Amino acid sequence: MNHYPLPEIILNRRSIRAFDKQVPNEAQIISLIEAARWAPSSSNNQPWRYIYATQNETEKFGKILSCLVEANQLWAGKAPLLILSLAKNITNTGKPYRHNLYDTGAANMALAFQANNLGMQAHIMGGFDPNKAKTIFEIETIYEPVVVIAVGFPGDTNSLPKNLQSRENQKSERFEIDALILK
Repeated sequence: MNHYPLPEIILNRRSIRAFDKQVPNEAQIISLIEAARWAPSSSNNQPWRYIYATQNETEKFGKILSCLVEANQLWAGKAPLLILSLAKNITNTGKPYRHNLYDTGAANMALAFQANNLGMQAHIMGGFDPNKAKTIFEIETIYEPVVVIAVGFPGDTNSLPKNLQSRENQKSERFEIDALILK
């Protein structure tokens, strides 16, 4: 239950698994990255980087998809856009960056909100093999793969396997406020 007024962009964000086939256009994709660009970061280091591919870029899309665990491949392979999120692990001055994952998470949330703003949804997944992503994309050691994000317009939940249909239709539950505040 929402006890406090929140903007619709927050309340309507979902981690959907059923996507429409419509592929976001380049301007929409760049606007997702633009939203991430404006996220806050420690000392303005902006550690986030992205590798993305649409369904139309079959080879690159397949490479990102192959990094996902099998359970995520099942539905994410039908998403029109996959994004591999990376975090730079050194600051702009070359020192170890201990806030890189936190800052990249904030950028990914901004990206997810922008997807929602455009009528799409972003499903952020930790279920992937970061080492495989490093190898496939020859990622420099200063970058750490963080998550893969499936993005697209909502589709028909009946297109999902039965076990995922029920999960897709479940109400999104959240802890109560008191459970989030440690005393």
